[in-house]
Amino acid sequence: MAVPQLYYFTIRGFGEYIRLLFLDNGIKFEDIRYQYGGKEWEDVKKTMIFGQMPALKYDGKEIAQTGAIMRHLARVHNLNGSNEEEATFLDMFFEGVRDVRMKYVRYIYMDEGTRDDIVNKTLPESLANLEKLFKIHSGDFIIGNKVNYADYILFEELDVYHTLDAHILDKFPALKAFWERMWKRPNLKSYLEKRAADKCIYFCIIPQLYSKDQEDPRGLGEYIRLLYLDNKIEFEDLRYNLGGEEWPEVKKNMIFRQLPALKHNGQEIAQTGAIMRHLARVHDLNGSNEEEATFLDMFFEGVRDSRMKYLRFIYFDEETRENHRPTQN
Repeated sequence: MAVPQLYYFTIRGFGEYIRLLFLDNGIKFEDIRYQYGGKEWEDVKKTMIFGQMPALKYDGKEIAQTGAIMRHLARVHNLNGSNEEEATFLDMFFEGVRDVRMKYVRYIYMDEGTRDDIVNKTLPESLANLEKLFKIHSGDFIIGNKVNYADYILFEELDVYHTLDAHILDKFPALKAFWERMWKRPNLKSYLEKRAADKCIYFCIIPQLYSKDQEDPRGLGEYIRLLYLDNKIEFEDLRYNLGGEEWPEVKKNMIFRQLPALKHNGQEIAQTGAIMRHLARVHDLNGSNEEEATFLDMFFEGVRDSRMKYLRFIYFDEETRENHRPTQN
């Protein structure tokens, strides 16, 4: 395999998860960085699959989307758990951490909430969920005593939050110990020190699908319903009215306190992408080889990015929506 080339900006961001994976596992790679807003990036952007980074190129292939890249590297380099259940747990954990990241991003870049909100409410609530999830498997890492790909996103995000507030991990001993342990890993220690110095900143017979039922009852759960229906897989479709009396009580028992969620054979899986990829592997809907699986993963993530643009228009930008409504003569 040729030396992989990682394309990203001159910041940590999403590209840092991939860098940490490469560095910690002694995998040689070329770290190509562009200045955001610079002319060079504007030219390169036109050649990228989704016009964005990170992107990974090697052996004539280009892989976009952070999650798709990380899961591909995990499968290739034996960092994806030892069985389907562990792979799905890691996928779910990765997606959950990424949701927390987006809350942080909204605070940093979109002025959503105050510093007091993010430090004393938003992040602690999310970290409490991650602490609980982390303790499910005994050992030094997310699963046992062997590092896996999701450990890198967890470590990076904990490090970012610790930079925001030096005491934010104090109430979460398992996460704090993990963060400290990762800092001491031989292949990461010098890189992390230099980075800091540079200030670089339920049981059931059939699957149960839990989702929201609003005025438009489709949402993210619809991807999963369509997969089940098209492949004639029996499932129980449990829907809750967002804002209804039932949902707040059910919410308390969900892993990340959100939907969709899938429960089957005593296992609960959260996060839309993690559920879809799990079902794809179990029901032979994931391509015929690693290259096809990675392409499908990348495509899925790209469509999800488009979905988020649509959601921002529909739910968060009333002024823009008014401007796009047709006028009556």
